[in-house]
Amino acid sequence: MPLSPEQLCLRLTREGENTVAFFSDLPEEIHHIRIYTEGDHWSIGHILRHLVQAEKAIQRLMASILGGGAGTPEDFDLDEYNERKVREIESLDLADLLADFTATRARTVSWVSERTPADLALAGRHPFLGFAPIEEMVKLLYRHTQLHQRDIRRSLNGEA
Repeated sequence: MPLSPEQLCLRLTREGENTVAFFSDLPEEIHHIRIYTEGDHWSIGHILRHLVQAEKAIQRLMASILGGGAGTPEDFDLDEYNERKVREIESLDLADLLADFTATRARTVSWVSERTPADLALAGRHPFLGFAPIEEMVKLLYRHTQLHQRDIRRSLNGEA
C-alpha cells in the first residue's frame, strides 16, 4: 500500500535524525576505518560523504522524472559515479558533512511534502532500483542510510 507524502516525510525526518545521531556518536578518530573492500575501499567517512552526495543526486533525479524525464540512462555506471562524487567532497570535515546531510535531507522532506500521491506514482529509471515510482525512490533514501549504518555496525563489531 502506498505511503502518503506525510508518512514519507515523517520517515525521512526520523531516519535523517537517526543518521546524524549515528555519525555524531562515532568518534571522529575512527572515521578512517575501512568498511568496504571493493572499489575505493570506503571508510566510515567515505560512507557519510556518499550519503550526502547520493541524496542530492536522487533529489535531482526525482525532480527530473516529475518534469517528464525518463530517469537515469541505461548505461549509467553507478559505482564510478559514487566513487567520483565521494572524492569531490573528500576535504569536508565531520561537522560540515553532518550540516550538509541535515540541509540536504530537509530539502528532500520539503520537496516530498509538496508532492501529491499522483506525483509519487510517476516512474522513471533509478540507477539501483531500475524502473520505479518516485515513492520507491523516496523510501530507498531512508533505507539507504539504514543499510550503510548496519554495515558500519557489523564491521566495527567484527562481523562479516
